[in-house]
Amino acid sequence: MTRFLFVRFSPLARLPIVAFSAALLLSILLSSAPAAAASLEISPSAQAGFEKTTAKADSATAARLNLSRQNYASQLQQLAAYRQQAQELHSGAVKLAAAVRQASGSIDRDAIRNQESRVAKVKSVYEPMYAGYTALNKRIRSSGNKESAKALRMQADTIQAAVQLARQSVRLQQEQLQKLTRERSAKIAAIRKTLSGLEDANDELRVRKSTARIPESALRDALKDFSSAARKGDAILMERSLTSMLASGKQLLKQWEAIVELERRYAAIAEQARSQLAGYGVMTG
Repeated sequence: MTRFLFVRFSPLARLPIVAFSAALLLSILLSSAPAAAASLEISPSAQAGFEKTTAKADSATAARLNLSRQNYASQLQQLAAYRQQAQELHSGAVKLAAAVRQASGSIDRDAIRNQESRVAKVKSVYEPMYAGYTALNKRIRSSGNKESAKALRMQADTIQAAVQLARQSVRLQQEQLQKLTRERSAKIAAIRKTLSGLEDANDELRVRKSTARIPESALRDALKDFSSAARKGDAILMERSLTSMLASGKQLLKQWEAIVELERRYAAIAEQARSQLAGYGVMTG
């Protein structure tokens, strides 16, 4: 939780030493703000005008101005934190989703390869029997001698049952391979269906980020007014602009808080896909 630092001002607030202390305090608050919110920072020239104007203002006005300035610095810090958090969540989820998609090709790969080997092996074992049975039937059809044909037929009948059992064995192994292949396809499809939820989440994120541009635009306008007032030394307009900046900043923070929550949902989808993959015996990420 962001903590605001409140400063008690005395009538001596107009003196340069107090103005310097306030400026130092603000620089400490601002120095830790990541570059993500840099475009919303008060420019050095506007800051210099702010310090001069504050030093000349009465103690009550100076206190309000410095407090508002500190609160704005805190808002920028929070905004930068939200943006960084959202970026880290999104980039991590994108990488994880890509890894899951790639690793899903490994689902049941070894089982299917082993089954393919079984099919090939059983075919090779029974191939000589098939060849012998086929050759025997050819001899029967080409034989011109009834007695010879009858003898060959008896041999063929003897091994026919064995041939049928061999064919059944091969068929069973092939059916098992087909079953494994269908199951693998269904598992990959299930993971892809989960990952397809990322598209809907992305759509929501685009809408929310678009909505966030409204208060950000208002904040930029108020910041321009503040900079102009600070350079002119207009304490009243400066305070009014700071009030507008804080109001727009508050709205912007609410939008980015919602964006972070959406990014958590986005990341959760990728995590769900990883859990599915792990359930199928493949680890990633």
